[in-house]
Amino acid sequence: MNVGFWLCGVLVIPFAITEVLFAIYKGKAAKFVSGFNSLSKEEQELYDKAYISRDVRNQCFTWAAIMLIGAVSSYFLTSYRK
Repeated sequence: MNVGFWLCGVLVIPFAITEVLFAIYKGKAAKFVSGFNSLSKEEQELYDKAYISRDVRNQCFTWAAIMLIGAVSSYFLTSYRK
């Protein structure tokens, strides 16, 4: 059993789902960013919600791509395949 493949492969799914949700909801999804929802409404208005959402979307895309590369690499480069 190739543990590296499965761990990386499983992590691709939540990162991809989060990426899609932030891409669909754009600025509205900024409320799901850690700490942003705890700010007062006045403080939230000082921030660019679309930029925050786009940044999280890009981070999730990057992590999903890294995990996918790790899963594929682990599958082909490891000696633990059966």
